[in-house]
Amino acid sequence: MVKCDMDNSLYDDWIRPLGDEYPAGIKIAGTRVPLEYETRFQRHYVYREPEKETHDAISRFVDESASVTFSELKQEWSTWTDADRADFCVSISDLELIGQRDLADIVRFLLQNADPGILAPVVLYLPVRQMFPAEETFQLVAGVLERTTPGRSASVVKALGLTKHPRAEAMIRRHLARIVMDPATRVHADFFNNLAQDAAYCILSLLKLGAPPADFEDIARRLSGHCCRNNREWFRRNLAEHYAWLRQPADEDQA
Repeated sequence: MVKCDMDNSLYDDWIRPLGDEYPAGIKIAGTRVPLEYETRFQRHYVYREPEKETHDAISRFVDESASVTFSELKQEWSTWTDADRADFCVSISDLELIGQRDLADIVRFLLQNADPGILAPVVLYLPVRQMFPAEETFQLVAGVLERTTPGRSASVVKALGLTKHPRAEAMIRRHLARIVMDPATRVHADFFNNLAQDAAYCILSLLKLGAPPADFEDIARRLSGHCCRNNREWFRRNLAEHYAWLRQPADEDQA
């Protein structure tokens, strides 16, 4: 039994157009795409072409093959695998779609109990949907940031900025100061230096909250010259509107 307010029109809009072979396969632009694998809360389909792959995930909440109440979540959370927990966090918007009656309680529980590393979909959902009063939203997101390890906090910092709460700026400033004090912020990494990336997200969120760009000029110059190319390019791409000197061609581009 599905414990939500979903009606047949939702199934008709989202599942029936996938074709008569669902869940074994779905139709995309007339092409049958077989089921690649399924998780506790989603079914995954991969359409392979010579030059690319297209991945589609279908919610098992929407197709009515999965359901979870807040009471069940509290009782069973400790027995779930890490993969199941991450899968559930990704499904937050699907729970809203089906009209999950106890969604607010579920969101509170996740923000207070789930590992911060899997909470990005939930913390980013919260300030956008405005499910709770502004003060409670801030306190919930701030609580996640307080237990998040620097280098894994970019999404939480972004969500905290999106709350627009009067205390958000001070909290992000403190988090930024903590990050830049760590020498590991400046070392090379194969893809991204995650600490440096968190610092960049802090600056971007602070600027969007109205903080003066000059307050972060020194840090910005260090990040724009980071030894990791991906960090440099992300910083230039996302912060150039705030720092005129970032709009100048990089040395490596002039060569």
